[in-house]
Amino acid sequence: MSAQEREQQPLGACCSQHARLAALAAALVTSSGVLLTVFVSAVGVPTPLPSVLVQLQTPSSTFHLNPKPLKGLRVMYGVLTCAAYNEKLEAQLDTWAARPRAQGLFLAVAGRGFPPERQVAGSVVAVDCDDSPRGNSCKEASLILEAARRNASWLVIIGDDNYVDTVQVEASLRSKVATDPIGMGLIGCGQGLPRYGPLVARNGGLCGGGGEILSGAAVQRLAAAGRDALLREYGDETQCDMSTSGALLRRGIPLTWFPGRLNGMPIYKKDRIKGEIGAHGVTFHYVAPKLMRWLHAVMARPVDEERLRALEAEAFEGNCVRFFGHVWEMQRRRECQLQ
Repeated sequence: MSAQEREQQPLGACCSQHARLAALAAALVTSSGVLLTVFVSAVGVPTPLPSVLVQLQTPSSTFHLNPKPLKGLRVMYGVLTCAAYNEKLEAQLDTWAARPRAQGLFLAVAGRGFPPERQVAGSVVAVDCDDSPRGNSCKEASLILEAARRNASWLVIIGDDNYVDTVQVEASLRSKVATDPIGMGLIGCGQGLPRYGPLVARNGGLCGGGGEILSGAAVQRLAAAGRDALLREYGDETQCDMSTSGALLRRGIPLTWFPGRLNGMPIYKKDRIKGEIGAHGVTFHYVAPKLMRWLHAVMARPVDEERLRALEAEAFEGNCVRFFGHVWEMQRRRECQLQ
């Protein structure tokens, strides 16, 4: 993708602030030195589900590297979301995210104002970030800090409209060394654009739409100076993949192509999507909830054929995906119908 095309893409998770939190606070200091501030809602939250606000604060300016040895392959999946996109997140939780979530290897991060009743301790949380595009980099930094705390072997960062074939991701990562600091994905975004800093402008950065895959060593190095330092470094840049790319490059951490088929751009035609499935596509982007459920049914066979046909009818109109609400997408969908 060219630098000009990158600039024209729609923003990632962009949300407005919604319900206020009424809360009581209790703090828990973890062994890694990260302070998790937990807010248990005082009103309007059905028990026993608590609401959890993870602030990821350190009691000092230094975030100590996790000394625990890695045991097996621990791939953590981190999703940026917001209050406005609950249907998308629910589709992920019902499909590909169910397994890593059950293993404690999934975290969806929203911003301030994310409804308490939709938060689940350890897997769906609100952080102290703006819940608009200006909070995207803050949310991504928070994911990185939490992955460091959990001592993940790898962190896969995606949005709430990505489908991920976790089996293929993890199979690809078994040939990689998590203790080598590295960032992987689609490379080239931000190249030639000075606004993202000289290193990204010269080398190109990670194109986050297809997913950003960071080794545990890279995550620990990003988190090493502590929460406040990382949040200051990331700032309020809306393009959070550019924030992470710059942070990695400033630390001398190389960026390279992921050894699998990542899809960062929308695919509108059913036959093209099926072609990507056949070619072992690892991630898909701009996936509506109904398309998410159909994709998972195809990927996670066996499935009842009648159910599969029903899901396909909900996801597609003819050979084109059904419109799912983005104004910028309307023209391309019309073009699909004409072809």
